[in-house]
Amino acid sequence: MGSHDFRGRHKARIAVDPGEVVRQPDRWKVELWLTNVGLSHARRVRVWLEDEDGASLCDEHRVRQPLMSGGESESIRLVVPRHGRSKIVARPVRKWRDGRDVPLKPDVSDQRITLE
Repeated sequence: MGSHDFRGRHKARIAVDPGEVVRQPDRWKVELWLTNVGLSHARRVRVWLEDEDGASLCDEHRVRQPLMSGGESESIRLVVPRHGRSKIVARPVRKWRDGRDVPLKPDVSDQRITLE
């Protein structure tokens, strides 16, 4: 087995599925479902939303416990201030540590969530 195959066994991958979006006068509350679909646990998981220019739209949410490989999905809620905006397109971003125990770059989702 090559070293690349070995490293792959220690890799976590977090899928994000949008849930309910609640519009309030001054903010949106956005539910996201996080699932570790990789082969290793994911620790120190942080999630936030960015606009299409890469600007952060909300505070970073830290998941309390590791997301285990093949484990249950976990629901989180992010609060996005409206700042007078009637509509915005957001994309989920997540960052974590896995079995390789190296800091990973933020993983920006291709998904778009329209808040209106």
